[in-house]
Amino acid sequence: WFFGPALFSRLTALSGGECVVRLPSGSVQTVPVSFCYERTILSLATHPELFYTTLLALDGPTLGDWHARPRLMRGHDVSGHVFLLTMSLLFLADMLQPSLRLSAEMRPRAHNWAMLGTATLMWIWVVSILTTSVFFHTPFEKLTGYLLGLAGFLLTQLRYFRDTSTGAETARTHED
Repeated sequence: WFFGPALFSRLTALSGGECVVRLPSGSVQTVPVSFCYERTILSLATHPELFYTTLLALDGPTLGDWHARPRLMRGHDVSGHVFLLTMSLLFLADMLQPSLRLSAEMRPRAHNWAMLGTATLMWIWVVSILTTSVFFHTPFEKLTGYLLGLAGFLLTQLRYFRDTSTGAETARTHED
């Protein structure tokens, strides 16, 4: 990617994460973190210096074909799922807010259907967050994902990013 490894991958490595590769025996071997950042596929043929002593003891017919992609283990893995879903839910809720101020009679039928579709999507995302909360990540990883999502949304609420014009002013500008 243009700016290097993903921010969450860097955070995992900085918080004590190790770049490891699973060997054919099932054990794991630590490798330099740059291989995780670059998502390099490792094998005995491409990187013999990494596996020479480890894989000599694992002689077998498929050893020449063995290859693996290293992964980051341990460290603090911010829940990107909670981060993105929290920020997305808040963005959509913010977009729905002006529509909810209008009475149902003032909204066209298509607008009501669009609001219903948006609310349905938001409900699906809430269920996704609940599923993530039950089955994945530690409580602290979920909390940091939530806080980063909230911070990302609040950043967009700064005066610099807000449209201060009213709908009437915008409509008048387009008529001229």
